[in-house]
Amino acid sequence: MALTPEDLKAAEIDVAVCGVPWDSTAGGRSGTNHGPMVIRSCDYKGGYGPRPHFSLDTHVDAFAELNMCDYGDSPIMLGNTPGTFEEIRKFVGTIVDSGAIPIIMGGDHAITWPAATAVADHYGYGKVGIVHFDAHADTGTDMPGSLASHGTPMRKLIESGAVPGKNFVQVGLRGYWPDQETLDWMDEQEMRTHFMAEINHRGFYEVLERAVDEALDQADYLYLSLDIDVADPAFAPGTGTPEPGADQRRCAHRSAAPLRGGRRGRRGRGGGLPAL
Repeated sequence: MALTPEDLKAAEIDVAVCGVPWDSTAGGRSGTNHGPMVIRSCDYKGGYGPRPHFSLDTHVDAFAELNMCDYGDSPIMLGNTPGTFEEIRKFVGTIVDSGAIPIIMGGDHAITWPAATAVADHYGYGKVGIVHFDAHADTGTDMPGSLASHGTPMRKLIESGAVPGKNFVQVGLRGYWPDQETLDWMDEQEMRTHFMAEINHRGFYEVLERAVDEALDQADYLYLSLDIDVADPAFAPGTGTPEPGADQRRCAHRSAAPLRGGRRGRRGRGGGLPAL
């Protein structure tokens, strides 16, 4: 475990795993503030100690190939959304500035606003592309009655200039939202969207290949944002905003493919930033 930015540099950390235990901007069921600790605990099997990290899919042991650490959790200011988001931005910024790739465990999806902004602060506004796996576009103006919400982070990133709309690619949208007015705004920003219907028709890997190419056609660095509700609630029933109708081949699990498939070295460095 690394405790300070100096630790990250001294240990030459490649990947820093960290948590953001925040869910006060969620509009549905709460509880994702427990996510970072629960995810960490899943790395242990009762009575058998830590899990081995060798993958039969790739025949790679990530811990043998990469210098990794747990960087702890971002500071949280209870009842203070702007203050907390500034702390998240600074916290993620220390990881990126050290040269490490952050893997961020949420937390509700609103944390994408400060987290992705921190990445853009380092690499430059307009130089980061985002592949966003979600059942919902998260491009609302406010929801519910707050500019900072799990339904608004992508709009805030675009409006701030941190990540232009043309660098956004969304995968897995379905259900009842966004409405036509919001879809029109997304078109004006040149956002690109692959609805779940396309995944069902073309297959997940074909859509994924296209999404990554699109995200990097005008950017140098890739940020992955995963909202767990992109999975069908049959597989992930605990999400606060369950949306039925996902590809039954569990696209939430497969959305990590850009990290497993070696695309990191193609153009710039990839940052996997899942938010639960």
